[in-house]
Amino acid sequence: MSKFIELFASVVEVSPEEIQPDAALQTFSAWDSLGRLAFICAVDEQYGLQLPGEAVRSAKTVKELQALVETDQP
Repeated sequence: MSKFIELFASVVEVSPEEIQPDAALQTFSAWDSLGRLAFICAVDEQYGLQLPGEAVRSAKTVKELQALVETDQP
């Protein structure tokens, strides 16, 4: 299980096994404005990355979020 999937699962309050890369973010009830903020904070804490809120808000799938994190890694 990838570190990213575990982080995302904890933010949206589901088990990592329930996360599919192509899953629409809106299918997770905890993916709201507070969920997005929690995700941004968790990524900052775990990866040391400061993701722009607009980029996170624009993402539609788990895979798109993961690409944001992996693209911004040094």
